[in-house]
Amino acid sequence: GLPWLTTNLRAARLKHLQAHDLVERTERDHGVKAYALTRQGLELEPVVMALGRFGGCYLATGPGDGDVVDIAWGLVSMKRRYVTGAGHVAIRLPDRAFHIRFSPEYVDVQLGRADAPVTAVTTAVALRQLFWLGASSRHLVRDGAIRLEGSDAAWAAFLEGFGLRA
Repeated sequence: GLPWLTTNLRAARLKHLQAHDLVERTERDHGVKAYALTRQGLELEPVVMALGRFGGCYLATGPGDGDVVDIAWGLVSMKRRYVTGAGHVAIRLPDRAFHIRFSPEYVDVQLGRADAPVTAVTTAVALRQLFWLGASSRHLVRDGAIRLEGSDAAWAAFLEGFGLRA
């Protein structure tokens, strides 16, 4: 997720994280190699989310000119805003797909196509408008910026789980 990082520095960092049992090499969609947090790595998540909540108030104006923006970072950032709920939502963008599984205890955001999501969303810039700029989901759907497939109730539960309005 850091495209400007040189490959040798990225490899060194991943080896360091593996050596400390924080990440492990996995396979994703169709044999694509990736890294995932280990159980020990997952134990750090509450600390990272707490730092995100603390720093979030300094990002209220959004990214500045020249800031690098990546929707994957935004989706992981959403985890710190999670309130409650349960379900499975897919987000399909022109260049990537994500799936989000959420339960009362945890939110899991993964890159890749979902097995069988309850609801799927296809959008681009509308995600930013919805999650970070306070736009109404109802208006974004009406205007065609978001296309929902599947259960409207599941989508409403997803929005509610993150403190968003339908």
